[in-house]
Amino acid sequence: MTHALNGCGRRGRGAAPGRGALALALAAAPLALGLAVPAMARADTLAEALAAAYRNNPTLQSQRAQLAALNEEYVQARAGLRPQVTLQASAAAENVQQISIFGGRQTVRDDPDSISLNLVQPLYTGGRLTSTIRAAEADILAGREELRSSEATILLTVVEDYENVRLDQQIVDIRAAELVTLQGQLDDAAARLKAGEVTRTDVLQSKAQLQSAQAQQQLAIGQLEVAKSAYAAVVGGPPGKLEEPPVLPGLPSNLDEAFDAAEADNADLQRARFSERASRARIAEARAAGAPNVSLQGSYGYNGLVSPFDPGQHLHDFRIGLALSQPITTGGVNSSNVRRSVELNSSDRSSIELARRTALQAAAQSWNGYVSLRQSAATDRADVITSSGYFADTTTEYRIGQRSTLDVLIAEQTFRAAELAVVQADHDAYIGAAELLQAMGRLNASALFETLPPDEVRKAFARVRNANALPWDNVIAALDNIGGARAGPGLDTPQTSLGKAGPPQLKTGPAIPADAPLETAPNSRIAQ
Repeated sequence: MTHALNGCGRRGRGAAPGRGALALALAAAPLALGLAVPAMARADTLAEALAAAYRNNPTLQSQRAQLAALNEEYVQARAGLRPQVTLQASAAAENVQQISIFGGRQTVRDDPDSISLNLVQPLYTGGRLTSTIRAAEADILAGREELRSSEATILLTVVEDYENVRLDQQIVDIRAAELVTLQGQLDDAAARLKAGEVTRTDVLQSKAQLQSAQAQQQLAIGQLEVAKSAYAAVVGGPPGKLEEPPVLPGLPSNLDEAFDAAEADNADLQRARFSERASRARIAEARAAGAPNVSLQGSYGYNGLVSPFDPGQHLHDFRIGLALSQPITTGGVNSSNVRRSVELNSSDRSSIELARRTALQAAAQSWNGYVSLRQSAATDRADVITSSGYFADTTTEYRIGQRSTLDVLIAEQTFRAAELAVVQADHDAYIGAAELLQAMGRLNASALFETLPPDEVRKAFARVRNANALPWDNVIAALDNIGGARAGPGLDTPQTSLGKAGPPQLKTGPAIPADAPLETAPNSRIAQ
């Protein structure tokens, strides 16, 4: 009976770990977090937790650094439009002995030297340079979307860990209230045993149930500490007294709105689109390898003898002109590179459709999961009211001898199970809402927070974008792009990041209607 009554543990998104796993997790937590956590400020609201993770999470910091490194690909690609200048110098000592057919011997000494300054300015490469630039631009935009996807994953983890801590704290509180009730039941049963109103079995039933509840309480406390460790790992500091989170902004009113947002804003889908754009530019880059190349070439230098050095005896040389080169055959390398680029682009186009279907599937699943969890929570709240009355009436009837100790224990456990079900359903529904926002591409700083300054990601690119630029860069790019089409990927698209001044505040938005229906046929949209 004891195990049947106390078996209602966490359901849905993960059960509490066993005692062995719990002990290992608690032992490992100080090693991983003990040095970093005490120095961090506690976060008491979801907005503060999200802001702390967004600013300081090492995964995001690492990805931002990788994106900054990716910016240099654009700088390097633009460098191909500019002149390449080289300085060459040489000096040698030669001592040659010449022997004539008559036996004479003559030593000839020569100490030549030369120095020259050479310049090569590309004028036309068949579009190779501009295609390389377009590919770099698309790579950067794909990198930004990858960062946005990572941000959504981290922010979802924050929501999950925030809600896990709140859930486990509520479970601890429910278990504590249960202990008080069961201790009172045991005391009452012991008193009634002395009065001869119940048997020793009733006392043992109450005692066994209390001991089982004590074990459940210890597991709940341990699980709470595990949840706090997970929270500290992602946020960067231990949780304070966590407040109830607000309704997340940006939730859709129906599934079609979720689908539209996912197709427009899902980070993984956008990244796939930009990756396809990059590979498409590399097809043009590969084809340009067989096009003629025109460049302006110039040099200035002089040569003469090192010893004896006589400037008047040095020959000065100045040259300037146009040079054209046309590949005739490369043994099939160029055509192979073109075919390879075409197949890679075909793969990327298929990846777009895969990402689209995945995003729509996630939106449909998250919508149905959230709506069903909301409905489940409403039912569980009604069950709490019913089971509370059931427990109260059973206790009253027990005191007048109409109910047994077992009846009271069953009623009490039914009530506690209903309370646990409500907090679990609320926990799962809130995380479901965050998952829906992630699928829609709205789980990011710009969609969540009220006030944001210019994005550091965009500012980092602006700092290097025009490094070493020359006034005629755009002229050379226009010449090189003759015959080609330029589809600007929009590197200046505004981005945002969380500011450091003032307490962070989440935006407000309407909740999904309480009577929102489940979507029973989302497959038609996914399979479009």
